[in-house]
Amino acid sequence: MKFILFILFLITPPNGIKDTEKGTAKDKRIWALQSTATMELESRPVCEEIGRSIERSTNVTSTITIRFYCYPKTEADLNALIEANKPTAAVPQPPTPAERRQRDESIDNATTFKPRY
Repeated sequence: MKFILFILFLITPPNGIKDTEKGTAKDKRIWALQSTATMELESRPVCEEIGRSIERSTNVTSTITIRFYCYPKTEADLNALIEANKPTAAVPQPPTPAERRQRDESIDNATTFKPRY
């Protein structure tokens, strides 16, 4: 199964926008999309490792950041990935009103104090 590494390169001005609300200066940054890049890779772990590696290499400045996503190349690969990650256990259904009454009655009978005379 092949994966596409989709990388977004985002930039911001060095000073950001200063907000002097309530007497404190807050640094607000507005990020803009600078460019994008894609790579085709053989597996998801390789895709994620290369994305993290690129992310670490751009983490040296506060004006550039990246976001990366790994997507299956084809729709069939995506469907196979979804199928492989489906939970195997059945989702429990809530009890019916009759089952709830029966459960409540059994709890009441078990917890009701019955003196022995």
